[in-house]
Amino acid sequence: MLFLSSVSTSNAASRYLDQIEKQNRKEVNYYVKNSTSIVEQKELNVTIKGQTTDEKAMAIAVKYNTVRDDFFKTANYNTFLLDEKTGEILNSSNLVSSKSFDEFTKKHINDGDNDFRWKNELIVLLLVFITIIFIPIFASKLNE
Repeated sequence: MLFLSSVSTSNAASRYLDQIEKQNRKEVNYYVKNSTSIVEQKELNVTIKGQTTDEKAMAIAVKYNTVRDDFFKTANYNTFLLDEKTGEILNSSNLVSSKSFDEFTKKHINDGDNDFRWKNELIVLLLVFITIIFIPIFASKLNE
């Protein structure tokens, strides 16, 4: 029984990841394919505008990578709300105020503050240092 429940959970997570992966390929510039991973997922009851009943949805916080110029790698974090039945990504603007989803989003808003950014800053500083210091020294040695 425990094995079967974990298999069905992983199938559901896989279905959600497929939807998010497809969305990221369309919407995110410099997206690295198959780099999406789930940070946290939580089942919520939400009310969609125009409907009277609550619907079950899955709030998912994900991490994915982008690489620009084959050099600058950045980790990005985002939260998605997916319909539990269809697996489709729901637009959060179509929700009647959902405190649980707002809390979930606020919890994950600062996930990516220090992930890869310091490496990119170090690379840029190194390039600037080389340009300002070493090139003039090298040019002056050549002129002598």
